[in-house]
Amino acid sequence: MTASVAYDPKRLTGYRLEELAAAFDRVRNARDWKAPIQAVIPAQERALVEKAVLWFTDTVPEFLAHPEASDRLVVRAAGYRLGGAETRNGHLRSPAGQADAGGRHAAGTGVESAPTSAARHLSLG
Repeated sequence: MTASVAYDPKRLTGYRLEELAAAFDRVRNARDWKAPIQAVIPAQERALVEKAVLWFTDTVPEFLAHPEASDRLVVRAAGYRLGGAETRNGHLRSPAGQADAGGRHAAGTGVESAPTSAARHLSLG
């Protein structure tokens, strides 16, 4: 398998990199993208946000019912810094296998710049 296939977000998550980046930008801390995540999202965005948070932070987000709006969810995650993404390979495995996997972080995913423009952050080309 070539690197371009191995790290293809569409193949691994079902979403294009631009879709993942846009979803992550909506929930990440605006001042520090590595910080813990707590945001409110439309309930229909849950699947995309779950994959985006896992892709960029190597943490599995928690979704809670919003106390005042049944069509909204509160999403929380430890974030990149606290989740240990620098030493794990999260987006290359399923959320169920996250706790027991180890190893080095995949090429191109440990970039220090904020993923506001994730196409630049994880550019494969």
